[in-house]
Amino acid sequence: MITEHLVINIIIILTLAWFLGRVFARFGLPAVMGELLAGLILGPPLLGIVTPSEPIELI
Repeated sequence: MITEHLVINIIIILTLAWFLGRVFARFGLPAVMGELLAGLILGPPLLGIVTPSEPIELI
């Protein structure tokens, strides 16, 4: 189902964003940089692990 796929994608995004945010903060950099990097890594431009669902593409 589409909702299961969406929930899994949200969990993956939040987990990696939290982790990279903590790593960047440990090195004295803003945590938001790590969170943005997580979005770039997981999003369609690079690895394409998380892809937009059909209803979101229509918006």
